[in-house]
Amino acid sequence: GITLSDLFNVIDGISAWEGCILIMIMNKSEDLDEAFKCLGCVDLQIRFDFVNMHAVKELF
Repeated sequence: GITLSDLFNVIDGISAWEGCILIMIMNKSEDLDEAFKCLGCVDLQIRFDFVNMHAVKELF
């Protein structure tokens, strides 16, 4: 499997891909490992709240 160390190497280490954008999706942003925040891996956070019925009707 992939370890947290492996993931850090891909994001910011010897295996890093220059010019790539990493999109992380999670249900609870507070569960994000502090090491990600310390590395400066997260430049932008966008929160998507629950959709209500009015918004669903507007889409369809």
